[in-house]
Amino acid sequence: MKHFVLIFFVFLLLPVTLSAQVALTGRVLSEGEPVAFANVVISDTSDAIVTGVITEEDGSFSLQLEQGTYKVSISFLGYQSFEQQIDLQDAMSLGDVVLQSAATELEGVEIIAKAPLIQRKTDRIIFNVEQSVAAAGGDAVDALKQAPGIVVRDNTIAMFGKSGMRLMVDGRILQLTGDEMFNFLNAIQSKDIKSIEVITNPPAKYEVEGSGGLINIILKKGLSDSWKNTISAAYKQIELGEITVGNNFKYRRGKVNILAIANGLFGNQRYLQDQELFYSNNTWDIETTQERDLKNISGRVLFDVNLTEHSTLGFQVSAGYNRPFWDDIANTEIRNNAGQIDSIINSVGVRDSKVDNYTANVHYYTRLDTMGRNLSFDVDFFNYKTQDIRDVLATTFLGDG
Repeated sequence: MKHFVLIFFVFLLLPVTLSAQVALTGRVLSEGEPVAFANVVISDTSDAIVTGVITEEDGSFSLQLEQGTYKVSISFLGYQSFEQQIDLQDAMSLGDVVLQSAATELEGVEIIAKAPLIQRKTDRIIFNVEQSVAAAGGDAVDALKQAPGIVVRDNTIAMFGKSGMRLMVDGRILQLTGDEMFNFLNAIQSKDIKSIEVITNPPAKYEVEGSGGLINIILKKGLSDSWKNTISAAYKQIELGEITVGNNFKYRRGKVNILAIANGLFGNQRYLQDQELFYSNNTWDIETTQERDLKNISGRVLFDVNLTEHSTLGFQVSAGYNRPFWDDIANTEIRNNAGQIDSIINSVGVRDSKVDNYTANVHYYTRLDTMGRNLSFDVDFFNYKTQDIRDVLATTFLGDG
């Protein structure tokens, strides 16, 4: 009898469980042709990312979502983004979503056939940055925004279908997260990147926790028997201005390969944010203004020696110096259900951070056979120091409501 009651309740709850998720499908096209590897991002009503997927070779996509209201954003480099809000209660198809080209006319450009822009392999998707006009002229963060399967928003990097991710440069994991990782990426110019690998099924040797993935940024190497030094500077003006300066030295002769990079980022940024939070007995309207003073210097030196045709021994050292300073001003109006102001909270805050990081790596690599088997050995040292001071002063004013 107990087993009968248990089975009865299982079958009673099963339809509820099955109906909790419904399918969202569609196909992405441009000029009648399918658009493969386009990013399909699903956000909730607060603009937080819920999930995402990339389109298949035929431009199709399929997602399983809880019932609710969502915003669908579809993007692909060289095209204008598509956005649509949906109320998903039953299985829904968006049909054929047509992306409009955002390409501008270029004069005096010679097109040479090279590697495809995007390649799919068993465990990864490869975005060949050096083949992308859209990713040129920016930094590594700008290049990641164009990569399939990756979303960059609010100083966070997310990979579709993964609970977390680790960042690598030339196959070596960087022990950086959060703002430090973004400062490091901002210091790498996209013109120095050969490709970005979005690794959805990392090899066991990387020990990625949970269901995380890997992003591997592969930098360009110098030509054989040559050296090159490049000095660059870029100024960006939006509401406030910021400047990026850098020096890139490459040397490659015989069995020796040397790479030295130094970059600096200085300037100011301003962020404006409006929020409206609803509670059972009141509503909070929050307006926030944040200004950031940026001071970031980073450098990297790599030395490799080809011991044999199939073996390489080398080391690399990198360092970062980051001194961001933030000013925050927030005004919060708390209103009752009648729309009257109960109280106002004015807050002023500052954040003074000091971050220093140093990394060193010794590596050895040898190819064992033509079947792709290899042996690699790495020894890493990482030193990270941080100081984060935050002060907030809040003043509350009571209303007449």
